[in-house]
Amino acid sequence: YSHLADTPNFIFCGVMLSQILDILEKLKGYDYGWVFAEPVNTDEVHDYLEVIKRPMDYSTIAHRLEQAAYGSEIDQRSMNEVDADMDPMEVILLNVLC
Repeated sequence: YSHLADTPNFIFCGVMLSQILDILEKLKGYDYGWVFAEPVNTDEVHDYLEVIKRPMDYSTIAHRLEQAAYGSEIDQRSMNEVDADMDPMEVILLNVLC
């Protein structure tokens, strides 16, 4: 997220990023957190993508956050505009980060 370093909320966003990653780790630790911890193996659950149109899991979100995959999204979107292809959890994270 270094390309956002000159924005007024950069430090705040960095703190929020750290807290979100901590929350994701805590969610993984809950009794049923394992269900959402990793992507579903579609080789084992053959009809998963027929039922779940936009799969999302905690590890994918954490990886995207750590790789700054959401940085270009933050630059290109207004927070009032939501991409229909985005998972609702990703939209929430975009709104939280900036």
